Amino acid sequence: MEIRNWLVTGCLVVLIPMWIGSIWSYYTGIKGRVKNLLLCWVAGFLTVMAVSQVILVPLVLRRYHFADYYNLARVLYAALMIWALVLNWKRLKHKKERTAPEKITVWQGLFLLGAVGLIFIQAYVAGAYQHIDDDDSRFIVEQVLAVEHGAMYTENPVTGNLSYWDMGEVRKDMVSPWAMLVAFWCKIGGIAPAVFCHKYLPFFLIVLCYAVYALIAMNLFRDDREKTAIFLIFASALNIFGYFSTHTTSAVMLLRIWQGKALVGAMLLPAMCYIMFEIMNHSGKMWYLLAAVCATAAALASGSGITTTPLLIGVFGIAEFIHERKWKTMLGIWCTAIPSVIYLLCYLFFWQLLKVYF
Repeated sequence: MEIRNWLVTGCLVVLIPMWIGSIWSYYTGIKGRVKNLLLCWVAGFLTVMAVSQVILVPLVLRRYHFADYYNLARVLYAALMIWALVLNWKRLKHKKERTAPEKITVWQGLFLLGAVGLIFIQAYVAGAYQHIDDDDSRFIVEQVLAVEHGAMYTENPVTGNLSYWDMGEVRKDMVSPWAMLVAFWCKIGGIAPAVFCHKYLPFFLIVLCYAVYALIAMNLFRDDREKTAIFLIFASALNIFGYFSTHTTSAVMLLRIWQGKALVGAMLLPAMCYIMFEIMNHSGKMWYLLAAVCATAAALASGSGITTTPLLIGVFGIAEFIHERKWKTMLGIWCTAIPSVIYLLCYLFFWQLLKVYF
């Protein structure tokens, strides 16, 4: 049963997002096998989150049943997978001869083994010996209510009574319904939400965070394997010994990565940084669209993603303007924050929106 759960979680969180992410690989024309696979996983995971955010917020505010989201999400994800299949078929038909991969030197191999070993230890310990965070009960109960009762924020997670929109912290969850995507995975995999979040999901999400860090390192060091591996070792050391506060990125990543706000700090904001690096390197227009997808994914994860992502985008836009002196590029970067602005307005004008919506 445990092996089955590992395989199911791997398919849901790794293989399916990676297959969907091959769409981005096709249109961005990314080079390099390893970089291609990492981008497929990261971009695919962002796409999965963004699709859920787009369909969940209207359904949650309209107080639809979880089954409605479950069925609609399956159709949309299946459509994306079919699209990816078509594009990969086209790529295979026009594929050129493979070039021989570069040989890995002894030092490169040692550094890579060290980086992979440290990442695996962190991911394994988080699932096998994880700490239950005191702020965890609300998220898990929301998932249980969705899977067992089909309720999306319509039942109070403390009392179980029928609840309305003005519910304190639960109100912000309606605009950032990350728990419903996790409940979707639990429903498909047949795994209890508490077990899924505390044992299986952390392993893959921590590895995903380091996939983002690896992409950043490849961009900074021009695909130098040795420097990328050293960068990952250094990042691992910072995270392992970074628990000097409960609010550091290291703490939220290694102790509660299954929570949306932790995912924002540990994965989504670094992913936005990587995408902005590609935009500033003039890698193509598709990266602007991927940045908007990342902003939408951050909005799904947490209210902190809604507020911090546009700030990060704004800073990158100013930096690019200082460097290139081009208003068009800066405005293009700033436009990728539109999803964040939309969901921020939804939260700020919650009651006014509901009056119009109903």
